[in-house]
Amino acid sequence: MAKLDPRAHHFVSDGDTFHHPICNDCVWYLTDATCQAFPDGILDIVLTGENNHSQKLPGQIGDFVFKKKEGA
Repeated sequence: MAKLDPRAHHFVSDGDTFHHPICNDCVWYLTDATCQAFPDGILDIVLTGENNHSQKLPGQIGDFVFKKKEGA
């Protein structure tokens, strides 16, 4: 799983590359790379932007998909 870097606010790292996940702009995002759909940790493919979570993914809870926060 990608790790949050405490020096890079709202970014994740998969080694030498930092990503700004769309999760930060989602109404279902909780904190520390968790959300309503993935309370134990958001999948790497979503955190790195490989998947935009516009459809339900295997292993997630409920029918939560990306929904942009107002003003984000």
